[in-house]
Amino acid sequence: MEYVPLGDARDTTEVFFYYRGLLSGWAGTLSAKAAAIQLGSEGLDKAFPNATASTALYAWSLYKAYEKSNAFPRSHMVANYVAAHAYSGKIQEALKLARDNAGERIEDPNYWYLLTRLCGVYKYGSKANIESFYDQGTYHMREAMLLGFTGVDEAKIHPDLDNMRKNPRIASKLNNAMFEPDNLFKLTKLSNDAKR
Repeated sequence: MEYVPLGDARDTTEVFFYYRGLLSGWAGTLSAKAAAIQLGSEGLDKAFPNATASTALYAWSLYKAYEKSNAFPRSHMVANYVAAHAYSGKIQEALKLARDNAGERIEDPNYWYLLTRLCGVYKYGSKANIESFYDQGTYHMREAMLLGFTGVDEAKIHPDLDNMRKNPRIASKLNNAMFEPDNLFKLTKLSNDAKR
């Protein structure tokens, strides 16, 4: 990135400003994806330390200075910045970032599944506070399914959701949220029929 001149941060029309945003955003996106691959099927509680995810965090922190360039849609930045935090083991920070940007419409089912996993490994505060995050996780899982999430078999055994499965009330809600895609078709049809 040092080969691209700085440009003027006050002038977002400058080509250098845009390309610096583009480069830092792509570095953040690719590093977050690489960190996910590196972690594999391990739980998020085993994500730290992860140098690749740290690179993603660094790249997205640089992107903030160039966000006005609109090199990436804000929803893309939020989803990947949350992922960078998650794969760095920064559970609280990732969930706070997601909550602070809840108004962004993110259409990626894997983002919502990642939020479910983050809620599943949340362990801060009182028992009631932790359970409230488990509850939120069931809503995130439902959103993932509504957007076409196809990794239900993995989700049913993923270690990040173990704590949610151990709580009978939450487990029931989680199972209801993980309806199969063919059921999704039926629900959509019922919803459309009800509107008539």
